[in-house]
Amino acid sequence: MIAPLLHNVPTAVSIESIKSLFSEVSVTDADGNYGTLSIQLATPKAGSLLELGIVTGSHYDAQTGFYQISGSLTNLETALHQLAFIPAEGHFTLGSGEDMAITLTITDSDRASMVYNLYTYSRRDCGQACEIANDYRG
Repeated sequence: MIAPLLHNVPTAVSIESIKSLFSEVSVTDADGNYGTLSIQLATPKAGSLLELGIVTGSHYDAQTGFYQISGSLTNLETALHQLAFIPAEGHFTLGSGEDMAITLTITDSDRASMVYNLYTYSRRDCGQACEIANDYRG
C-alpha cells in the first residue's frame, strides 16, 4: 500500500479576497487511481469553500467547514483546481493578523492516506502562519 500524494500544496497563503488555493496542486498514487479527498477548515466562520466549475460527487457542509469528494484521481485534481476560498465579511482584513488552518487528507481505495496542512493569514500581519511556514521550509 502506497499512499496517494498531493504535489505543490502551499504551506501558507495570504488571504484578502476570493482565492483559488489549490490551482497548482496535482494528485498521484503509485498503486491506484481512485481516492477520497477531504478538506477541513479549522474555523468555518472565517470563510467558506466554493466550487468555481462543475464538479460531481462532492459534498460541502458550511456549518462544519468540511468538504469531501470521491472519484478518480483526475476528478479529485479537477475539483481542487476549481475550489476557491471565500473569506467571510470582517475576516482576513488587512492588518487583522487572523490565521486559520486548512487540512487536506487524501485516501486511496487501500485506505492509505496522507495529510497536508495549509495556513491562511491576512496580508499585513501573518503571525504564527508565517512562522510555521518558515519553519516548515527550513
